Amino acid sequence: MLHQGIYSDVPFIVKGEQIPAHIHLLQVGSPVLAAMFAYDMTEASTRTALIDDIEPNVFRQMLHYLYTCTLSFTTDIVEMIDPLLIAADKYQINSLRDYCASFMSRMLNVHNAMRFLVLAHLHSAKKHKEDCIYFIVNNKSFFWRLSEFNQQGENYFKLFYDITNRMNMPN
Repeated sequence: MLHQGIYSDVPFIVKGEQIPAHIHLLQVGSPVLAAMFAYDMTEASTRTALIDDIEPNVFRQMLHYLYTCTLSFTTDIVEMIDPLLIAADKYQINSLRDYCASFMSRMLNVHNAMRFLVLAHLHSAKKHKEDCIYFIVNNKSFFWRLSEFNQQGENYFKLFYDITNRMNMPN
């Protein structure tokens, strides 16, 4: 249904690309998408939705999840996981947000921990945030020397204050 657009009843125009979908499936999976096609919203009257803040491939992956409750694992899923988590949070697809966060936790390493921590902090991924903090605290000798750690500390003072307090606690 999704890939062939059979019986689709709403086109999304995502950065100029038309992606057909089925309104009832979307309404069940996302309160934000449901609200777009309810009440006196423009999308409800035009039966078309313009999306300009998400890349088409990320939006397709989000739709795939809404239709199947799985991700379509392609070679670019690793590059797509950050914007997919952001989209899931924006559209309140909590199970997708948690799925992305779990995937990110399994990929956690010294090169992505800071980025993942900030994403988790900004997009309500509480368990993933704790996983990142635990990882950073357990690798504190590396992170203390990292200039990115200090820069992010300036941007997210409270978060990094809590992390440095944990780093200074005796084991």
